[in-house]
Amino acid sequence: MHRNLKLENIMIMNLFDYSSIKLIGFNYSSKINPPSKIRCGTIGYSAPEILKRENYNEKIDIFSIGVLTYIIQIGKFIPKPTLIDNATGNEVDNPEFIHKLDFENLSLEAKEAISRMLESNPSKRYSANEVLNLNWFKIQNQNKINQYNSPEENIRRSTIRYFINLAIIFQ
Repeated sequence: MHRNLKLENIMIMNLFDYSSIKLIGFNYSSKINPPSKIRCGTIGYSAPEILKRENYNEKIDIFSIGVLTYIIQIGKFIPKPTLIDNATGNEVDNPEFIHKLDFENLSLEAKEAISRMLESNPSKRYSANEVLNLNWFKIQNQNKINQYNSPEENIRRSTIRYFINLAIIFQ
């Protein structure tokens, strides 16, 4: 697990060459042996289970990739997926989190991919392989041009697919 996927940890050496994308910031990375409860990463990109100090697995990186995908597609940061419980001071799920996202200018396929990656419940959150099998990535996997999406969306999808493939490598 990388455990700190965020924009600041992605280096793009050449905008026109996907092989020039480098992932940095491995100080929190870990093998996925027993589930972990260590709180690490960056709050705006961290999965709810990290913020709530619950056991987590490799799907925390999928959540972070969902945040990256949303930022790259929409150009805005997401609202926080957890809230502070005033009575206990503990972090709890923000039930309105996914409903506050702005999906207005995205294709249905992009919305589905982002929603599956940003699922608050880690047991329902898609794995990297499941995400890559979503319709938004299938056209890319088949090396066909998606005539319904803009060239910019196809480029962004290719970049996100690269990040998901990195998450598979880290498993």
